Amino acid sequence: MNYTFFLLLLTLVHSTFSSLAPTDQAALESIRDSLTDMPGSAFFSTWDFTTPDPCSTFAGLTCTSLGRVSALSLGPNLSGSLSPSISNLTHLTQLVLYPGLVTGPLPPRFDTLPLLRVISLTRNRLTGPIPNSFSSLSYLHTLDLSYNQLSGSLPPFLTTLPRLKVLVLASNRFSDNVKPVSSPLLHLDLKMNQISGQLPPLFPTTLRYLSLAGNSISGTIIPLEPLTDLTYIDLSMNRFTGAIPQSLFGSTTTSMFLQRNNFTSINATSLLMLPQGSVVDLSHNSISGELPPSLAGAESLFLNNNRFTGEIPEEYIKSLINGTTETLFLQHNYLTRFPWNSGSQLPDSVSLCLSYNCMDTDPVVGLSTCPIEVAPLLSRPAIQCSRFYNHSSTATGNAKANQYWESELPPHFERSSSDAFIRAKYNEKKWVSRGGIQPAPVVNQLSCKVSHSVERGHKPETPTKTRTRSLDEDILLKHVLEVTPPETRIRAGSVDMKMKENVYVLPLPVGINVNKPNQKNEIFSGDLYQNRRTTIAPPSSWATFDCAGAMEGVDCVRSTSMI
Repeated sequence: MNYTFFLLLLTLVHSTFSSLAPTDQAALESIRDSLTDMPGSAFFSTWDFTTPDPCSTFAGLTCTSLGRVSALSLGPNLSGSLSPSISNLTHLTQLVLYPGLVTGPLPPRFDTLPLLRVISLTRNRLTGPIPNSFSSLSYLHTLDLSYNQLSGSLPPFLTTLPRLKVLVLASNRFSDNVKPVSSPLLHLDLKMNQISGQLPPLFPTTLRYLSLAGNSISGTIIPLEPLTDLTYIDLSMNRFTGAIPQSLFGSTTTSMFLQRNNFTSINATSLLMLPQGSVVDLSHNSISGELPPSLAGAESLFLNNNRFTGEIPEEYIKSLINGTTETLFLQHNYLTRFPWNSGSQLPDSVSLCLSYNCMDTDPVVGLSTCPIEVAPLLSRPAIQCSRFYNHSSTATGNAKANQYWESELPPHFERSSSDAFIRAKYNEKKWVSRGGIQPAPVVNQLSCKVSHSVERGHKPETPTKTRTRSLDEDILLKHVLEVTPPETRIRAGSVDMKMKENVYVLPLPVGINVNKPNQKNEIFSGDLYQNRRTTIAPPSSWATFDCAGAMEGVDCVRSTSMI
């Protein structure tokens, strides 16, 4: 008798504390009606509202002991739209939508969900702006709306939420400029939007991860100078100018991607110490001056397509030989010497590219491991180096040019064409020393073309000079014919290789437990460019640091130019 009474009491307690609250059940029914399983998906197969205890049988559902929904994870592979009834789940602390084809706007009333700490609605087709009701989410820790089609200006209230640590709005259509940030953010990802303007004056010094890549932000990056604890920074494919602050090369910065901007200098002293295994990409800028020796400690260093001059520091050579640096790209600069000891040997793991510089002789190393996208010329044409160094050439064959002056070309030489003038001096070697005998003009040096309209009585046209090739084309053809390109080792990555599966995970707030469906799905992307391999992270990794894999033959989504 006592045993039977105990079972009845247990059943009563279970039904009292585990059954779903009527308001929450009505909200879930509305959510179910607005979403549909895509072919191959069976997420809603467990959502049977005739069962006595949905809290224990519904996929993606977590309830409190009072039968209130505290966590809702939807998908993956759902279509439809998000029901506004989500705002009736007033005890919700976590809302997750896995990748799928869910369209339409965000629910408008988030102000009725004051306990929300995690919102992750990624990789769907959500549209429209972020509702103003987000401003009331004072307990929000993580907001990830990445890889949708959301638009409008970046709401200023998002970066002022008092407990927000992770903000990921990557790959949407947000515009306007970056708003001032007062939230204690650790992770800020706004890449691949339509953001313009300049950086706000201040960022939180708590930041560890910052990505603003693939926008149209201009001006200097001086506001980032106080961020000495960054581990990952990506400002690539913007319009930044000026100097790169030394503070960004901190002891914690393992990944720095500043390529494809308009930076002009680096403020880096000899006291700088890069962390082991770091990746630094400053390629495709306008950085001038000599190479900073302090960057030699990077594992992968991309300084190609800049305006660096002078000799390559010995520190770079030592770092290559001892294996500290495995990738060093210096092609497409104006470097004059690679101090290589013929008795030294590079490890097989090293990739070194020195092509298209201004060295006296072709380097004995640093050509066979260039990327396949690099131009086939070993060295720059002499005229380019001469122009860059104010006609003080360091290229082979130009020593003679230094003994003469352009003004001493034959006075009868046609100077109206700058290309013909430069070709005569540097390519055809038509120099004349002081007091020397001037050669006779070259017959048929310039061809003329007269209009046939004279036959019809019209006024004859002024003779027009024509050339079969431009100066650069002529020099390029000459080099291609004389120089056989080195055998190229195929590399799996382009210069914008980004980083190697570098993942940084922030812990969930205390008390939050993610109820995941059985399928393995990504909630944070590891994909910066289209059609590339994606890093898969579970929903508990609310701050998985995005990194871009490399795709052979393509530098970035906005450019397919040669390295």
